Amino acid sequence: MLKRNFINNIKRGLGSAFVELSNAVNKDEYRESLAYCITHNCTYDYIFEGSKGDYLYRFINIYEDKSYFIDIVINTLFNMKSYSSLHAQLLDILMEDYYNGNKNTKRILEEYYSHFIKKGRWNKNKINCYDYLSIKISCLFGIRKVRDIIADWKKLNINICDYWFGFHVNQKYRKYNLINIESDNEHTDEYKHTFEEFLELINTKEHVYCFGSFATEEEHQKCMDYLVDNNNKIIVKKILINYQSEYVKRKINIEVLLTLIDKFDAETNIEIYNTLAYYKDKRVVDLAFKLAETANYKIAIHMLMSNYKKEYKDLIISLYKKIRFSFNSYESLTFDTIDFMMNKKKNMPDEILYITYYNDYCAFNREYIVRCMNKRNLLTESIKEELKYDSDYETRKYANGYIK
Repeated sequence: MLKRNFINNIKRGLGSAFVELSNAVNKDEYRESLAYCITHNCTYDYIFEGSKGDYLYRFINIYEDKSYFIDIVINTLFNMKSYSSLHAQLLDILMEDYYNGNKNTKRILEEYYSHFIKKGRWNKNKINCYDYLSIKISCLFGIRKVRDIIADWKKLNINICDYWFGFHVNQKYRKYNLINIESDNEHTDEYKHTFEEFLELINTKEHVYCFGSFATEEEHQKCMDYLVDNNNKIIVKKILINYQSEYVKRKINIEVLLTLIDKFDAETNIEIYNTLAYYKDKRVVDLAFKLAETANYKIAIHMLMSNYKKEYKDLIISLYKKIRFSFNSYESLTFDTIDFMMNKKKNMPDEILYITYYNDYCAFNREYIVRCMNKRNLLTESIKEELKYDSDYETRKYANGYIK
């Protein structure tokens, strides 16, 4: 395996990278590539995946001399100048090393906690990293250290109840009554807005969702009238985003959407196309064939999947092969692909599942790709083997429980 492929497969969280290193005759060939992955953020979507620290530690554990990599982790951690998901990745590697028997790691993490508190300027990223560090230190040292950490939060004048550490303490150490997090029961009417209230929200917030699902018929009609009569493209785009889902309760009349095409600019057209991608209609198919020849070919894929016929299969595959999956950007089409393939039965373009499995960087999505591949008898013996070492716990669990 080429070193760049090895690194990219680690970023994807594929078990193939682990199998490759395990079977390598000369493991030193991959030493620097692994060191690179350790010292660079390998988490594609931290919210859904968590860090890849435990996954990377399994690679470290393949080597007899683990200290080489652990020293790199410690040095990188103590010399960080900015904070990102890499911080959690490094902490998780050290935690795995501790659980693997290196008790010296506990002392190092305690020293690092003191170092972290004293070092650098506090901003949003540092506070988020401090939140995670506080949880990890509390897991190592228990109630004795938890009280000290809470005192540090108070000195920093940060509301602990706004962070996961506060939730962690409240759940695990409730009997000590260290903090009090009141439950919030004032959310039941969060999405029940009039159209006027909805307009006010989208004028003040970057993202507002769910109006298409929770609006009454009367308020929804006000929204439709606004789309026809208004020329504010910014507001129109924000409204359209609210209706871009297969599960929206009330859809925009397709005639309205079609009349909006070319009314504004190319960016607004894209949002119109993205909204139309959830509609089953011959006119959407005709539009998809036109978009297939443009830079908007991914929207064409979605449109053809929503209106699927077996004669579209080869076109969908050829378009899907053009996608350039990137570690630095989210590929929204993957989720729609999973939903499409899980719920359709016959004459499906199964090849796109293989393309997604090998190329998509989202480990969270891969669990559902694997479930779909298993359902459709598409898993090869080599994929079955590497799934045992995937970065995603749910994928490994599924593979061990349901894949024979």
